Amino acid sequence: MSVIGTPFVKHAGLSGSSKRVGGREYKVVYVVKTTAGDGAFIAGNAVGLPSRGATYVLPDNPSEVDTGATLFDIDPQSVGNNNSGHTIWDVTCTYSAKGVGNSGDPSFEIDNPILRPVKKNWSTANYIHYLAEDLDANAIDNSAGLLFEPNPIEETVVVLNATKSEAAFDPYSKGLGIYGFDIEAAEDYQNSVNNAVFATRPAGRALCKSIRATEEYESGIAYMNVTYTFHFRKPDKNVSDANTWQLRLQDKGPYYIEGGLPAGTKKFHTIEGTATTVDVKLNGVNGDKIDDDVAPNYLDFRTRRATNFGNFGLGF
Repeated sequence: MSVIGTPFVKHAGLSGSSKRVGGREYKVVYVVKTTAGDGAFIAGNAVGLPSRGATYVLPDNPSEVDTGATLFDIDPQSVGNNNSGHTIWDVTCTYSAKGVGNSGDPSFEIDNPILRPVKKNWSTANYIHYLAEDLDANAIDNSAGLLFEPNPIEETVVVLNATKSEAAFDPYSKGLGIYGFDIEAAEDYQNSVNNAVFATRPAGRALCKSIRATEEYESGIAYMNVTYTFHFRKPDKNVSDANTWQLRLQDKGPYYIEGGLPAGTKKFHTIEGTATTVDVKLNGVNGDKIDDDVAPNYLDFRTRRATNFGNFGLGF
């Protein structure tokens, strides 16, 4: 119970058509020979036949190719037995490249989901943020120069959702990874910032907020429907683009290092000489104190990785 020999193209069975809206369809008939009693399943899955989702190309004429047309239908038909008692099959492989449908969306009628364009959706979302300075670059402190406890404010960020179909979700090696959701890649990219210009925004201004993937099956093709979510915002006053999403804190505390020497660590005291736990301004360099009426200093901490968003293949 098996296929005899290798399937070959029956050139008399070649056909094609071109549609008014730009669609194309091709039919290629392969001759398959099986042992007597074998059915359509064995004939239609014979080794040597193209797989669903394959690009249209004749195996014995590589110049006959249409990269926009993919195989979506395999139809085995028995045509009788030969003198040796083997069953002969005509296996028709139908390739399609459909044009723009009534929706006007070029992706609406593309049979192979992997070939559909990326869909982008822009919106906004609320974002809780702690400011170090106001818009005029004034420190968030009281009239005596003492720092307030940080208070959150609600801002709005720009949100991009980009959805694409991927044969294998693997930003590190597109098309080379094992089919399925690449958890390690998602961990590495989520909560990271762009290391180069992305969607016209400078490095550091875009945050990869989430990566979600759903397993799908369509037109005989298994794939992952992946949605990438990005947040965009402008940096705070006196903050570089690269540090837009990084952590910035005022240099302050109840201790200072006199002269910047570790041995000089002291507790801050009030004018009456009693100990206090109120945070007082430090110089931003070596832990020495500064006067209350001097502008505070800030420390920047790299808390988010910078990664290559170009690996997502979203067309930016």
